[in-house]
Amino acid sequence: MFQNNPSQKGIFSIFYSIGSKPLGKWKQTINGGQIKRITDTSIRSIALEILSDNIQNTFLTFPSNTYEKVGITMPHIVLIVKNMRKYFSFEIEITDDLNINRRFRISNYQTKTLVSNFACNMPLNLDPGWNQVQINLDNLTQKAFQTKFVQTNRVQVHANCRLRRVYFCEQIFDDNELPDEFRLIVYDVKSRISLKKKEKEKEEENKILNDVEKEQQFLKRKQETELMLEKQKKIEEERKRKKEEQKERKRKEILIKQKEDQERKKELKKRLAIQKRKNRKLRNGTEKGIEEEKMEQKRIEEEKMEQKRIEEDKKRIEEEKMEQKRIEEEKMEQKRIEEEKMEQKRIEEDKKRIEEEKMEQKRIEEEKMEQKRIEENQNENQNENENQNQNQNQNQNQNENENQNENQNENENQNENQNENQNQNQNQNEIKISSLISIQKPKIRVKIKFKFEEEKNF
Repeated sequence: MFQNNPSQKGIFSIFYSIGSKPLGKWKQTINGGQIKRITDTSIRSIALEILSDNIQNTFLTFPSNTYEKVGITMPHIVLIVKNMRKYFSFEIEITDDLNINRRFRISNYQTKTLVSNFACNMPLNLDPGWNQVQINLDNLTQKAFQTKFVQTNRVQVHANCRLRRVYFCEQIFDDNELPDEFRLIVYDVKSRISLKKKEKEKEEENKILNDVEKEQQFLKRKQETELMLEKQKKIEEERKRKKEEQKERKRKEILIKQKEDQERKKELKKRLAIQKRKNRKLRNGTEKGIEEEKMEQKRIEEEKMEQKRIEEDKKRIEEEKMEQKRIEEEKMEQKRIEEEKMEQKRIEEDKKRIEEEKMEQKRIEEEKMEQKRIEENQNENQNENENQNQNQNQNQNQNENENQNENQNENENQNENQNENQNQNQNQNEIKISSLISIQKPKIRVKIKFKFEEEKNF
């Protein structure tokens, strides 16, 4: 298609989303998906969106004719695509120096590189948002197939992505060297990255919560399955026991029927023999025949009695066996009940022991609290005693001071009384000497001081 084109130099574009017919030379294959042009907010321009649930059913192929080849000899191919966080792949078919058609299939859902004779499957790791995918076809062919790259035959882009441009070049250019049409300008990168980080964190939290819920559900299912298995085992055991009981009943019924049939046959034989004997006796008509007949009847009656006795013994033996079985079953049941009771007692003892330990712990804590309270009371009593001692000392000092004051007052009173007595004596003498002269006695005032103090006991 472009084999003899002299314009295969520098940059050669095969797709650009802007224009009247961007898919003029491309073939569209749509099955359960969609291919349409939309306006992307992050680049604020038009891009081609390819979406599908199955990536193999919706894709673009260049060139549109299956029998044509691109024929581009440039070794580098560049795709400007947006990561839609879904499965995405693209294919490049080339021809090497051995004139063999090889195919590179690159996808974001593959984890390992797989190389065969005619194909190479490689993983692709895309960043969130817009990406510039650069592929060196010459280097890949040499590493994968140990051959040299000659030309590109076909390019196929599968869902799911947003496609801006696809072009070939001789070498990888920097953004400054590229024309404005081949550059990609992304707006609000920081906010977009922060939002994506938050979304990733939320996804991780949701994954952790989902894992926890799954574990809980798994444990619940395990418990339910265990309970179901236990119930099924019990049901199967009951069924087996019932089947065994039914078999025993059938076997006993069969034995009883066989015995009854044998008895009937014996009775029939006896009746036939009796009839034959009667006929024979009638024919003979002699007394001997009558006596023999009586003897025969006695013998038959004795045999019947013997058979009855034997049957009674058999029944008695069977009843004894059944009674023994019943007794054994009762014993087993009693043992089981006793074991259950012992288990319950053990559980109750464990509970009591736990309660006693708790009570013991409480008692120890109460004792500790009581000791603390006693120590506090002792400290308080000591403080009170010290205060009382101090108060007593103070009271003693006060009492001593009062006693001293009282003694002083008494001494003063005694002195005053002595003075009064002396004065009286002098007056009497004066009266005797001069009885004519009337002398008035002066009034003596005695001052007595009393102190009342209140004692306070602390």
